[in-house]
Amino acid sequence: MSRSFAQMRSPGPIRRQSRVLTAPRPHKTPWLIFTLQARSPNQHSQFHTDTSRRLSKSRAVRNTPTSSLLIPAHRQHSSTMGSVATPPKDAAGFKIRKAAAADNEALAALGAEVFRDTFAHSCTEEQLQAFLDEAYTPEAIAKDIADSSKDVLVATEAGQDDGPSSSAGGKLLGFAYLTRGSHEPCVAHLERPVELQRLYIGLSSHGKGLGKALSLAADELARQQGFKHIWLGVWEENHKAQAFYRKMGYEHIGEHVFDVGGDLQTDEIWWKKL
Repeated sequence: MSRSFAQMRSPGPIRRQSRVLTAPRPHKTPWLIFTLQARSPNQHSQFHTDTSRRLSKSRAVRNTPTSSLLIPAHRQHSSTMGSVATPPKDAAGFKIRKAAAADNEALAALGAEVFRDTFAHSCTEEQLQAFLDEAYTPEAIAKDIADSSKDVLVATEAGQDDGPSSSAGGKLLGFAYLTRGSHEPCVAHLERPVELQRLYIGLSSHGKGLGKALSLAADELARQQGFKHIWLGVWEENHKAQAFYRKMGYEHIGEHVFDVGGDLQTDEIWWKKL
């Protein structure tokens, strides 16, 4: 798996580095411009390993708490688990579509930029660069786009000519990966789970509802494909991302080790019912 919502770094120096409601019917999101095509969750049985290295060392949270211990009690999630957030009010400022092959260079550049800004302080420059050289090259992203187990969604500026790349179809603002067939022990009991593998937002697009829009787009696509639950990994120190996911209906369920160029860090695993 890979880290989701690599958007903001936590302030200050930092050390090294899921009671559900009945699932609602698929909702309409008029701000989506691509056609969602249903695909059975059993159609892709072969697991394609993500370019970011995942170690099989996940563990369930002791006593199955309903939220991360890193979150202050007054901000803990309560009763909205599995609820569907409403589309952002300013969604007219961007378009969301499926990635095309020509998006690989723009995606690689944005992914590397956001990952560096978010996590550079948590490891050495050598470790960071080793990870970027593996996960965020145009070649690696091209493989992700072509991977039949993944759907890569991209958000671009609205008001531009439609096209696959930032040069042809508006500036690339963010992207998300929906990945079928990935596994973690702490989510093995969930019915028809799918992973929100990445959710990255460009630094200039913070506060515009883009993260919410991409998250909802991934939710709807997962429902159309027959999945019942969605899960993700988020760095234990990325409190802003955790707060975002809580608002989107996710809950903390476990942890696993995430390898950044040899620096072994702890990511929390979060989930929700679709």
